Amino acid sequence: MKEIAAKYNLQLREGVYCGLGGPCYETIAEINMLRLLGGDAVGMSTVHEVTLAAHCGFRTLGIALITNKCLSD
Repeated sequence: MKEIAAKYNLQLREGVYCGLGGPCYETIAEINMLRLLGGDAVGMSTVHEVTLAAHCGFRTLGIALITNKCLSD
């Protein structure tokens, strides 16, 4: 992935994904806790999807598009 991004001059960022169970969005307290623990992004479905894919024997690659910036201030 890094090689492809470099080849096409694409900006690629890495971070720590925090998977929560949902169905509600995270509270301000949870956002603060996840930030303190080193989290960069939060989602609800990716972990379940990757777990299912692994059980099916699929190789996976997680790519995320951040659509909502969570501010705790």
